[in-house]
Amino acid sequence: MRKNSCFLAASIAITSTLMISGTALAEYPTNIVGGSGGQSGRDACPRGYMTGLEVGYADKIDNIRIVCGEYRSSGDPQREGERRFGRLGHRHVESLSCQDGQVVVGFEVNTGRVVDSISLLCAPVNRLDVEIPDTTRAVGGDGGRYQGPVRCGTGDAAVGISVRHGRLIDAFGLRCNDARSVEYDARAY
Repeated sequence: MRKNSCFLAASIAITSTLMISGTALAEYPTNIVGGSGGQSGRDACPRGYMTGLEVGYADKIDNIRIVCGEYRSSGDPQREGERRFGRLGHRHVESLSCQDGQVVVGFEVNTGRVVDSISLLCAPVNRLDVEIPDTTRAVGGDGGRYQGPVRCGTGDAAVGISVRHGRLIDAFGLRCNDARSVEYDARAY
């Protein structure tokens, strides 16, 4: 009996750990593209998925914040992320936004040692596996080398960002999650 109790306790512990790990591992990063300077940072939507970015820049991206939305019949309106990365000395601030009913599924950047410009790839929340997603306009400077597209996995959507930052945004990547759990209400669009 003692042997079975030990086995049962160990099985419960392993199962609990796997369930917790499975939940924690559902979110995953894309490649982080750009330079190696700065410190690491990340932000994620408290609920829902990314629908855009607020970007500050002069000739390089120097400030970035996520914009989140929830696509449920009882969902909240769009809201900004809690953290802003980079400095606040930019000359221009622009929003990159997916169209209504779309979420971020990838990005394209021009980079060198820092991120010069960025655009987002967006797909309808009920068709995240589209081969050619919509692309927002690019914001930022003219320098750097094109890198992209960088996408979440098939059927997945962005829930946040991973960055390297200091005075400028040195590198950028997305944090993605399985989007099949999104409750889509066609009447909302």
